[in-house]
Amino acid sequence: MGPNDSTAEGQVRDADGTGMYEQGAERPAKGPDSARVPAAPRGASGRGRRLCVRIAQAALLVLIAEGWLQLFHRVSSGDWLFRRIAIPIYVSDEYCGWRVKPNLNFRHTRREFSVEYITNAQGFRTGSVTRLYARPKPEGVYRILLMGPSHAFGWANSYEDTFGSCLERSLASTSELEGLAVEVINAAVPSLAWMDQYRWYEQVGRTYEPDLLIVAHYGDMRYYDSPDAPPRYRVNEYGYLVTATTKRWPLLRMRAKQSAIIYNGYLTYQRISAALKDYSSRSRKRGERPADVRVGFNPHGKGVTAFRQRLEAFRDSAASEGRKIMLVHIPMAYTVHRKDAGQSGRLGDLQVQDVINTDAAACRYLHEATGVPCLDLIEPFQTRASRGTERLYYRLDPHFTPLGNRVAVEAVAETIRGSILAR
Repeated sequence: MGPNDSTAEGQVRDADGTGMYEQGAERPAKGPDSARVPAAPRGASGRGRRLCVRIAQAALLVLIAEGWLQLFHRVSSGDWLFRRIAIPIYVSDEYCGWRVKPNLNFRHTRREFSVEYITNAQGFRTGSVTRLYARPKPEGVYRILLMGPSHAFGWANSYEDTFGSCLERSLASTSELEGLAVEVINAAVPSLAWMDQYRWYEQVGRTYEPDLLIVAHYGDMRYYDSPDAPPRYRVNEYGYLVTATTKRWPLLRMRAKQSAIIYNGYLTYQRISAALKDYSSRSRKRGERPADVRVGFNPHGKGVTAFRQRLEAFRDSAASEGRKIMLVHIPMAYTVHRKDAGQSGRLGDLQVQDVINTDAAACRYLHEATGVPCLDLIEPFQTRASRGTERLYYRLDPHFTPLGNRVAVEAVAETIRGSILAR
C-alpha cells in the first residue's frame, strides 16, 4: 500500500504517517507553527520500575542477612544481638538516676558467659535474695561499701566470682580483722560511675555505716562532666536503660549498635586492620581524635578538676564519720590484652603505652592532691597476663573474667592491709 492508502473507509493517512483526514478534504497545512506534541520518552517508566525492584531486592537481601546473623548470634550466644548490652534489670532512682532492681533474679547469657544476677530487697548484688544488711551496723562487723560501674557490680560473673564476693573471702583471714565478720556490700550499678553515686551515698549509703568506702573507676580519669550535668540515660517502662537525649545522632548510633551486619562488619574490619598494619604505626599515621588525645597529663584540666573535687567530697563526708576511702582504677581491657586494642572504636587510634602512662600519672596526682589511696591495677594485671594465655577480660565483652576479679582482689586486699588497716 502507498503512503496515502486508505486506513479506514473514507480516510487516508499522510505520507509521514502523522495524521489522517477525510478523503477529498483539504489536507492541514504543515509548517514551523504547527508544532507537534512530543511523545513521552519510551522506557522512562520502565527504568523507574526496574530501579524500584532492584532497591526492594537489595533491601530484602539486607533483611535476610540481618536475620541470619541475628539467628546465628542467638544460637551461639544464647540471646539476640540487639539485646547484647541492654538488659532489663534497672529501676529509676531519685538520687542517682537509676539502680539495679531489688529482688532481681535474672539470667544473663552471652557467647562467652551465662550467669545469674541476684539482688536482695535492698537492691544490692548478693548470692541470695534473703541476705540483707542490717542498719545500724551490728557490733563485731567490719563493713565495706563498694561503689562503681559494671566491673564492680560483677557483670558477666556469677556472684561467687565477683570482685565484692572474692574480697569478702580474702579479708576474712586478715589478722588485723581477727574476730570481726567481714561484709562487702556491693552497691555498684552498671553504666553508673561512682562519682554519680554521691547523692545516693549521702542519703542512703552512709546509713549502712561502712568502715571503708571503695570506689572503683573504669577508664579515663580526665573526662568527668559536672555533677550537675543531665544524666545520659533513663530507665524505660520495661527496665532497660535508654539514652536520655532527644538528639537524632545518638539515637541512630544506639540503634546501629544493635545491627548484626554492623556489629560483625565492624569486628571483621578491625581484625583485618590489625592483621595488615601495626597498631602503633597506624595510630601515628591516621592521627587521633581530639576527644581522645592524651599528650601528657594536665592536672588543671576541667575534667580532672571535677574528678578531684568529687573524690574530695566523698573523702570529707566519710572522714566526718570516721570512715576511710580508697580509689581503685580499673584499666581498659586493651591495655592488658594488647591485641584487643583495635576492638574499641572510640579508643582504636590511641597508643596503648600513652594511655597507661596517663592513667598512672592521674592516680599519682589524685593521691597526692587528696590523700586518698589510689590503686592502679595495670601493673598486677599486666604481670599476670604475661604469665600465660588465660584472659583477665573477656574478648568480646570487656569485663573481668573470674581470673580478672581474683587478680584485682589480691592487689586491693594487699593495699587495704598495708595502707588502710595499718594506719
